[in-house]
Amino acid sequence: MPIALHGDDVTLGGKTPLLVHLEADSNSNILATLSPAEDVWTIKTGIPLDDDLRNTGWRAIEFTHPILAWALSENLTKDLELRPETPIFAEPEASVENMLTVLEDPEEASVLREENSWVRVRVTTSLIGFAQRDEWVSAPEPELPLTEPEEEPTPQEEELPLEEMSDVSSPEASPSSPPTTTRPQRTLETADGKTVKGTMRFYEGFLGQNGGFFRRHPEYPFSLTNERGRRLADLDTSNLLLTTRLENHVGREIAVQGILIDDERKVPVLVLETLHLP
Repeated sequence: MPIALHGDDVTLGGKTPLLVHLEADSNSNILATLSPAEDVWTIKTGIPLDDDLRNTGWRAIEFTHPILAWALSENLTKDLELRPETPIFAEPEASVENMLTVLEDPEEASVLREENSWVRVRVTTSLIGFAQRDEWVSAPEPELPLTEPEEEPTPQEEELPLEEMSDVSSPEASPSSPPTTTRPQRTLETADGKTVKGTMRFYEGFLGQNGGFFRRHPEYPFSLTNERGRRLADLDTSNLLLTTRLENHVGREIAVQGILIDDERKVPVLVLETLHLP
């Protein structure tokens, strides 16, 4: 199956199976074993990979092939079918790192059996995994489609610390003059009782759930992730008056508003003022 990479054709050997892993790690779970010449797959752009992984031939792969996976039994209907927007996991563990996708069409999965609080399912929807081939060692990824350049931030605004976070809070500017309004300022209290003041920002993504270590609860149980489940920011929900258990909505698309704290932490914290489940 030839793939156009910056004008060059890279043909994978048809006799060598294409092993698709959950992560860019040969020791991670194998999601599917594909035939490069016969199965439906393509290199997925926009998924960040370390240079060391890319230089050893790892690429993100979007593929359509039946796989065996898991879903929480609470998402079963009385007819023993999965509900729409059911999170699908590689193993019976409800974590962001283990989540494959959010199933929008229940017809793309069939329930095989129920085990404790989980159900074994066969999924046929499009998924994203990672594969490694020698043919890709010196080949660049396909270029992303051209998009309109983003507007430069006004002097009153700061650059977003995370490029992947989709900030949709920019006000519409007049075509004849630069914007003069600044984003609204708020003062919020963090989970540890500190007060922060800053610019309110709006983001869209998916609700993730963070795991603890040695049976300790994580400082921030929930996070904002991209569609692949990569954690973009931890969510400080201490200012929210929650009327539903967020655990029941892990994997769903969310829209959040809050103040972003980007300090020495590996992952920044977003102190929330509002959270919407579309």
